[in-house]
Order: sequence, then structure tokens, then C-alpha cells
Amino acid sequence: VLHTAALTGFIYGIKTSLKRGAKVNEKNYGGQTPLHLAESKEICEILLDNGALLEVRDCISGDTPFLRAVQCKICTIVNFLLERGAEVNTKNDRRETALHIVVNDLEKVKTILDHGGEVNVKDIEGDTPLHVFISHGFDSECIELLLKRQAGVNIKNNAGLTPLHLAVLNNRT
Repeated sequence: VLHTAALTGFIYGIKTSLKRGAKVNEKNYGGQTPLHLAESKEICEILLDNGALLEVRDCISGDTPFLRAVQCKICTIVNFLLERGAEVNTKNDRRETALHIVVNDLEKVKTILDHGGEVNVKDIEGDTPLHVFISHGFDSECIELLLKRQAGVNIKNNAGLTPLHLAVLNNRT
């Protein structure tokens, strides 16, 4: 019930479930807690105030609630979780950080960088966030933000390609 209430934004259901003893960190079939599924800042706040853990990982990809929020939700939730202590450079099972998995969203990229997101960390493929941004055709503003934070244009991934190679290969020069 608590997972469904978090996913649907049913605040009364969340509060009632918690009063009746629902476990705030109970995992569903995918290893996700209600905080992984929370769809608003208010729901996140209620769950955290009732003991929800920020760094618990799901069974699907090793994502924390913060990493899931980066992929799926509005920037206010991402910022809120960071303010409440989420680790900005935490990695999932593929060694991806928030900057590797963020959608093409300038506001989220700024938020992650402003909270200390590392620009030259490599994932399991050896890709840095700059490799990913260029490969996925992110807006030039997002790419420029990484470059201003000293993202390495000559760092090679496991295939021996630099972000510059990828820019040329993908006609993004």
C-alpha cells in the first residue's frame, strides 16, 4: 500500500499507512522502497521524516532513490534529496553516477554540478559524462556546462574513444 501511495501521490494513504505501522524502508519485488517511487517533494519529505533511507539500492540496477529521481522526476525532487543528504556521486551497478544517467535537462545538470557532481568519473564502459552527453546528442548548453567544469575531452573510454572522437563520429562538432 505504501509503495502505491508514494507512486500515485496519495498523501493521506501514506500518512495512514505509516500510522498503522507500514515499514517505510520495505522493498517491493524490484527492491525499491517507497522513496524510490515518490513523485513529489512533499511525499519524499514525509517518507524521510519517518526514517526512509537515502542510500538504499534497488535490485534492478543498484539505483538509489536519488539516482532514480535523476532519471525520472522533476528537478525539485533531485535538489531536495541532495539537500537532505543524498550522495551526489553515488554509483549504480554499471558504475554510473547521476551525470551519466541524467536526462537532457539543463536544470538537473546544473543542480548535480552545483552539489559537487564529478565530471571525469568513468562508468563500466569507461565513458565519462561527456562521452554520454555527446553520444546521446545532449543540448550544447549541457555539454558546455561540463566543459566549464573541466570535463576531459581527451579521456579515452574502453573502446579507445575520446569525447572528441564521438563528436566527430556523430556529426556533433
